[in-house]
Amino acid sequence: MPRINDLAQPDDPRRVERSETRRSEEAREDSRPEAAGDSVELFSNVRQAQELQSRLVQEAKNAPEVREEKVAEVRARLEAGEYDSEGVRETIADRLLDQFGI
Repeated sequence: MPRINDLAQPDDPRRVERSETRRSEEAREDSRPEAAGDSVELFSNVRQAQELQSRLVQEAKNAPEVREEKVAEVRARLEAGEYDSEGVRETIADRLLDQFGI
């Protein structure tokens, strides 16, 4: 493992310059086709995810608070007398008691 004293140090540490070795290594890495493709693909996936998230948030904001079709269905069943039985009343009572922890 190289020690810090074994590495070339700049004359003036306040100057931000890269050594020639580092520059040539970076140039080799940048010229690899896999590296460029991977970073572009990752960026593309992130961008698609952000667009999807924005679309889903907007759709959720535009969704009605109450599902009108479900309310209409239950209202029709109530008016038809489907829920007017002892079994249904017991089930409703049991669920209410469970919900309140009684």
